[in-house]
Parts: sequence; structure tokens; C-alpha cells
Amino acid sequence: MSKLLAAALLKDDLDGDDKIHAALFSVAFGELDELRKNLAQIPLDVDASATRFQRITTQAVDDFVAVANEALSKFIHRTNEIKAALGEIQPASLAAANEPAKNAPVAAPGPVEIHAPSGGRLWAIVAGAFAGGVVVGVLIAGIYFALK
Repeated sequence: MSKLLAAALLKDDLDGDDKIHAALFSVAFGELDELRKNLAQIPLDVDASATRFQRITTQAVDDFVAVANEALSKFIHRTNEIKAALGEIQPASLAAANEPAKNAPVAAPGPVEIHAPSGGRLWAIVAGAFAGGVVVGVLIAGIYFALK
């Protein structure tokens, strides 16, 4: 529409100065049309960028969750191996401690030392805390993307 208006201004019988002004208006209207096209394109570009960002973010979170689950699985497996090894060591050491030594001199009873239990419970707590953290992180990420 602005190009038609500029063309109409140029066709009339105008003075030299008026023709220069009409040419400037024509250029200005052409720039205005180009600016309107560019402004109309901005929301489309923003939507495309937001969609691409969401896809990339979702993929990154999925990759993180997969790696975290694999690490947690390996951690739990190794923890169970250590617990089993500690379980085998404890009965053997208790049996050796309970057997009286043959031909050993009997010493007078001394102060009784109390030893802390083995780290089996501690490993279970650490594994449980790690698993809980991963589950909470996955839930928060899921809620965030569900509400997005």
C-alpha cells in the first residue's frame, strides 16, 4: 500500500524539490514495509528458538538421568559387594574371637573396649541418600517439564 502511495506521488506533476521529497517518501515507505515484515518474523523466530531450546533441554535432562541411573546402579551393586564381603569377614572374626586359645595363659580381665559396628549401615545410608537425591531430582525435572 505504501508503495502505491509513493508511486502516485511520483506520477503527479510536481516540482523538482517535491519530486525529491516524493522519492524520499518512497524510500521511507519501502523501508517501513521491510521493517513491518521483519517485525512480523520476530515472534516466529522466538517460537522456533523456544521449541529448539526445549528439545535440547529435554534431551540433556534425559541424558543426565540415564547417566545418573547407571551410576546409581553401579554404586548400589558395588555397595552390595562390599556388604557381602564384610558379612563374610565378620562371622569369621567373631568365631576366632570366641574360641578359647589352647595353652594360652589366662590373663586378668581388663577394661572392655566397645567397638563401633561395621560400616554396613553407613553404606546403606549413603546409597539410600544418593538414590533419594536422584529420585527427587528426576521428580523436580519431570514436574518442571510437565508444567512448562
